Amino acid sequence: MVIIFSRWWLTIILLFLPFQFKIVESILVWNQGLASFLRKLDEITILIFLPFACLELYRKRELFDLKYILVAFSIVMIGIFGFISGFKNGNSLLITSMGVIEYVKYFLVIIIYAAFVRSLNDYQKVFRYLLIVTVFIGGMSFLQEIMALYCRYIYDPLLSDSGCLLCELCAGMSEKYGTSIWRLGIYRAYALISHYNVLGFYSLLILTIYLFSFKKINYMFFASLFAGVFLSVSRTVYICFVYIAGLQIFKGRRWLVLLLVPILILLVKMSFLSDFDIATEYGVFKGEGFKQEVSQSELFIQGNYRAYAFEKAIEVWKDNPFWGVGPGKFGSAPAIKYGSHLYGEYVFLGGVMRGLDQFWPQVLAETGIIGTGSFAGLLFAIVLILVNARAKTVSYKLRKIYTALTIYMAVFFVYAFNNTLISVEILFTYCALIGMSLGAEEAEKQEVKIANS
Repeated sequence: MVIIFSRWWLTIILLFLPFQFKIVESILVWNQGLASFLRKLDEITILIFLPFACLELYRKRELFDLKYILVAFSIVMIGIFGFISGFKNGNSLLITSMGVIEYVKYFLVIIIYAAFVRSLNDYQKVFRYLLIVTVFIGGMSFLQEIMALYCRYIYDPLLSDSGCLLCELCAGMSEKYGTSIWRLGIYRAYALISHYNVLGFYSLLILTIYLFSFKKINYMFFASLFAGVFLSVSRTVYICFVYIAGLQIFKGRRWLVLLLVPILILLVKMSFLSDFDIATEYGVFKGEGFKQEVSQSELFIQGNYRAYAFEKAIEVWKDNPFWGVGPGKFGSAPAIKYGSHLYGEYVFLGGVMRGLDQFWPQVLAETGIIGTGSFAGLLFAIVLILVNARAKTVSYKLRKIYTALTIYMAVFFVYAFNNTLISVEILFTYCALIGMSLGAEEAEKQEVKIANS
């Protein structure tokens, strides 16, 4: 009974995560307590289910399997190096702990889902639910795009006397996000998800597994998934899609060449654009978070926020090359939430944003070469686990799934240069899919043993 409930809850939380941000945002205006609870539901799930997962794996005599030891060892090493970094810099134990947890929490999901999702059939059911949800989100983003294009190019949304509710909605969204919500004349739709970049990479995750795992493609499903990728209008998403599509074309799906043409054209055009939209979107130069007067030489930040944040991160790292300034002190969620004296010391003009919008420079500044190496080691360990599982699996279907998950790790590596890697919608889901596939593999092995006995 407990196992069944756990599977249901772990499935529900996966389906909830894409909508978490919007649900919390909606509830916040009338019930802050409930909104806070829902915002932390992913962390609460990990906290509750991790001990039970370890007990379940121990009961099945799998807890000390090499793949789980490898994941656990990599996570522990990140923690050890993180705490050493915090101690050497004299940082608060609380902030250091929060910083370390921020880096490793979603990788623990691998162990949780491996313990409770124990068959290929269970994996396929969960993935079908995720596929349906993502198709729905992609469809909503397409409708949002049609609405926005209509408002902008046919029925001017800025007409105060238009009386068009949809146009007024578009005007409000444009005012909220500024020019960043439009790129190359395309509305950067994000439907019911937190951000258009998240929509792009989340859609690409599900699309990758769908293309590599299914022989027959439902083209309506594919079109909806592709809509989520295309309408993000993100350079990094497009680059990663070219990578995935190229592999599929090599495998025989040559019709994807037709989609690569518009993607590559837009990618070339976007290569000449600056990152002005990041500074505009988050109000870097507005509000109470920005009190300093910007000199003329620093105005370039508005056009190159990521380049500016990268340079500041490297500046911080050069002063602390081996151990960094400590987890939770520069760019990560605890540093943003609780503030850090380093923003003042290094005259970081990030204003209310404070994040770097780039994971690798952030982890380098916070944990130095040693911490960054340990985190890269965790990602490499996961790749080794997936490659080894693919080589040893007795299931043809699981072999395809492992291939897709391994290939997507390269997407994560690229993604982390222009975004934060610690995205609950993407990283939680990815680690859950890894865990479910590993759990299903163990069940397949048991069935083979029984059949051969």
